[in-house]
Amino acid sequence: MSSAPRHLAGLLLAALVLALALQLALVPTPFGLQPATAPQEPLPLAAGVSAPPVDGEFRLTRGYGVKGDYWTVYFSSPYRGNAAGDRAGGIDAMLAAAIDAARVSLDIAVFELNNPLLTEAILAAAGRGLRVRVVTDDEHGLRASDGLMGRLQAAGVPLVDDARSALMHNKFVIIDGSSVWTGSMNLTVNGVDRHNNNLLQLRQAEVARRYQAEFDEMFGQGLFGPRSPRGDKTPFAEGAARIRVYFGPEDEPAMALLDALAGAQDSIRFLAFSFTLDDLGSLLLRQAARDVALQGIFERVGSESVWSELGPLHCAGLDLRQDGNPWLLHHKVFLIDDDTVVTGSANFSASGTQSNDENMLIIEDKALAAAYAAEFERRWDEASTPRDLACN
Repeated sequence: MSSAPRHLAGLLLAALVLALALQLALVPTPFGLQPATAPQEPLPLAAGVSAPPVDGEFRLTRGYGVKGDYWTVYFSSPYRGNAAGDRAGGIDAMLAAAIDAARVSLDIAVFELNNPLLTEAILAAAGRGLRVRVVTDDEHGLRASDGLMGRLQAAGVPLVDDARSALMHNKFVIIDGSSVWTGSMNLTVNGVDRHNNNLLQLRQAEVARRYQAEFDEMFGQGLFGPRSPRGDKTPFAEGAARIRVYFGPEDEPAMALLDALAGAQDSIRFLAFSFTLDDLGSLLLRQAARDVALQGIFERVGSESVWSELGPLHCAGLDLRQDGNPWLLHHKVFLIDDDTVVTGSANFSASGTQSNDENMLIIEDKALAAAYAAEFERRWDEASTPRDLACN
């Protein structure tokens, strides 16, 4: 059979499948056909999404995504063209689609906001009569020179800032009190177009409850940083998964991370924008001495400073690389034994764990860990071994 008839047959088959889906009141997604009565906020679609998935993963024009039963995770890919040009197909479109589908409320804790697609989605939600509230950093959010926060204020969206020198560094969105979007991605053009980031959506009631409590402390009570009361750190289950939620600095995320890493039996991998915690570096050296396999990728900028843990770990012989993104690797991720993911907004630094308002998740879920492991491998392949690091 020639290639042309095979191509025509494929198109006819696709048309028949779509027609059957419509007839049975099903909606097509990148993961196949799902009932129209799927759980709230099913996987949003946007321009630039490919289908069908390959091995459970679908690719955007500029990014990747994987969907689980209670989570969906997206990974950005740098846009090599003009950032002011055609930006369709980035992972911001997925969050914008979820905001467009919101029915009741939108609570946003955001360090920075200069992404026009997300700004318009937020303004549209306010225009539809949703309750929209924003918590932001005073310097990088409220007083930023781009003026987009001013547009929200002009539209009547109430904003609260932290009014302190440390950062309100969170990046999370709560939709309708039931779905949380978090991770390392700032709501900025660079956060989507140039930086390597992860954006994790959790459709889980207890996660939403805890993030809502943290948002309400900041927005309603003006409690930031060390003044914030400790949150509920009790682990809880979602099916076979085990989830822990921490807010910094009050919940001591560094201690939680150290405890989790101390329990590693086989492997530890990480993607780190900033890694300057001496206690964390020392723990990795001890784990490596126990024959725990260790690999890590440092953001190139700043990783050769005297404060970075790259030098001591590299000189001790650990398997490390510096990222290959010409802009920034912005992840804050650890993978433990290929079944546990640590992610969120907190850098592995003193300010990220002791001063700033941050959030950190520790999730024991093999499927989610596999999605993050695939991102690690993508970044590992383009990273390079450190050069010109002097070892005594």
